[in-house]
Amino acid sequence: MTIRLNPSACYIAGLMSRTREKGKVAISTSKSAIEQKFIEIAVKKLKVDPKKITIQEGIGVRNIYFYHSRIAKELQEVREKELFIFKRMNEFSRSYVAGMFDSSGHLQKGTIYINGLTPKDRVMLDNLGIKTLDNRVVNSKSFLDVIKGYSVFEGLGK
Repeated sequence: MTIRLNPSACYIAGLMSRTREKGKVAISTSKSAIEQKFIEIAVKKLKVDPKKITIQEGIGVRNIYFYHSRIAKELQEVREKELFIFKRMNEFSRSYVAGMFDSSGHLQKGTIYINGLTPKDRVMLDNLGIKTLDNRVVNSKSFLDVIKGYSVFEGLGK
């Protein structure tokens, strides 16, 4: 059985760490809201046994992961095909972009930054109407409108 592409799976695909370890779905975060949402989606939507989820304390972050080769492969395929999957602004692309922001983005003095954007990520965001310059989102207000209700962070940009 394959995972059904839905906003929750898209969020996890955008959120997950770019790990090279085969069969591993992982995030690193210092934010409990992200950790809780990751675990909730893994258990309720992806049907991962809660006993299989590992939480390790790091320096200033917690590493949360589980091993499931099929799920990891399919989520990685979503990431690899992001240009083809996320061509239009809809709940799938909004969830994916919110996951990217939640995992490695921040708001600083009214400007949005997303660390680690690849050239492919920038093209995908540009296709969705989100302009970037290196790791900075040029149109921050539009970006916040895109992820509103999909990101774990409430009240961004207020």
